[in-house]
Amino acid sequence: MMANDHSSGKFSDSGNEAKQETSELTTINAVLAQCATSKWFCVVDPPATESAGTIAASANALSFKNGGAPANGGNPLTSDFGAIYWPNLRVASPSGGGKVFSIPPSGAVLARYVTTALNVGVHQAAAGVRYGGLSTIASLDVERPIVDSDQDVIYPSGINVIRNRVNYGMTIWGARTLSLDPSWTYVPVRLLFNQIEVSLVNGLQWVPFLPNNETLWHAVTRDVTAFLYEYWKAGALFGNTQNDAFRVTCDETNNTPETIAEGYLYVRVEIAPVRPAEFVIIEISQKMANANVGA
Repeated sequence: MMANDHSSGKFSDSGNEAKQETSELTTINAVLAQCATSKWFCVVDPPATESAGTIAASANALSFKNGGAPANGGNPLTSDFGAIYWPNLRVASPSGGGKVFSIPPSGAVLARYVTTALNVGVHQAAAGVRYGGLSTIASLDVERPIVDSDQDVIYPSGINVIRNRVNYGMTIWGARTLSLDPSWTYVPVRLLFNQIEVSLVNGLQWVPFLPNNETLWHAVTRDVTAFLYEYWKAGALFGNTQNDAFRVTCDETNNTPETIAEGYLYVRVEIAPVRPAEFVIIEISQKMANANVGA
């Protein structure tokens, strides 16, 4: 995981601001591309300032995420390996004296990622009142209070908000990536696949230079199955049975004489990740006292 803090200063020239924004978007997209290659995950901070000062409107945050004004060339932030959070946090100065200053949210968000992963697992979203609280960093407020109308505008586009929830304080209220692919909408799904893929690559380092035959295929299938079984039992994979949750294929169907001759071993892993329940819908109906009158 990594954060990308690119808070910018104010500019007196709108042309310079446009160039700065375009440059930032280009840099961030380059980082996101590297994350895709390296199986990293990037948490992006929106710019801290604009011509009117601190970003104070959800539409402006959305404009930045979507690549700025089309006239500036546009360079939208899209990636399966990144997420953006907004707005900035207001925290008390460590030096005391009642001073308060603003910080980008990425550091606090990544801390919640790590804490949640250690306590539950990467399949659990670091969001909501149970796993997304920011009280541990003494967050006093956000620079721009978020209401439902803000979230309704920007969250469907992949901007995760930080909100002050009654009785809970500052809370991460979103777990979406910057992906346009519905398969990778959610941060915990992406992190789960990253962890499994990297773990399998590292865990199969005993394979090279062994005879590529049925004995090896059975051994690999056994080890990978045992590895994924633990994820299923921990609740990271969806399915009432093991076969519903994951499948491992390492046999003659994907290891042909041609691929063996080329020196490759193929292992196909199919997993069904558990996806977060984002919204709670409550329906309340009232039975009228005179409902049957005149029936």
